Amino acid sequence: MPKYGVKDIDKGWGTLIKQVQYLKNHAVDIGIQAGEEAKDGFDMAALAAVHEFGAYINQRARTQNVYRKVDKNGNMKKGFVKKAKSNFMTRHQVKAKTIKIPSRPFMRRAFDTYLKEMNDYIQSVVERIYQKKLYAPQALGLIGQKYERLVKQKITEGPWKPNAPSTVRKKKSSRPLIDQGHLRRAIKYVIRRRGK
Repeated sequence: MPKYGVKDIDKGWGTLIKQVQYLKNHAVDIGIQAGEEAKDGFDMAALAAVHEFGAYINQRARTQNVYRKVDKNGNMKKGFVKKAKSNFMTRHQVKAKTIKIPSRPFMRRAFDTYLKEMNDYIQSVVERIYQKKLYAPQALGLIGQKYERLVKQKITEGPWKPNAPSTVRKKKSSRPLIDQGHLRRAIKYVIRRRGK
């Protein structure tokens, strides 16, 4: 007696369903990740929020030491020096003040500036999944890498309101967001499971 049956030929449909499920259950987060600290121990996410949204910082009145250098003839050299290189110190009373840090929305501007470019790129990456040229985790990694690069590019190119004169004197630059590069280097992407 002959046996009749149905043979199931997948042709990659099962794998494609798994890729779509992975995309549905995972997301790419781009920005400053939790626990990222600058060299001085300052929380990078807090620093990024200050730059993104602006802030008012209240400084209390305080006493501050100022270090200078006096040459062997008793002449005061121009400018201030670090304590270790000084041979003359004065103490000054500094009044309380409020410092306004302007908003420099590098994340939002990157999103707005590159929205179409990113949408086109995401579509092309997803098409490569359907063509079996990429797996979903690789696709999310490519998307994360590209957007991370674009946010860093936006930090570099601005345009941003220049640093205040006091900041320029301290950092020797009128360009905001880039001093030692900590903020820029802290921009990273992570792939996470949705709901976590």
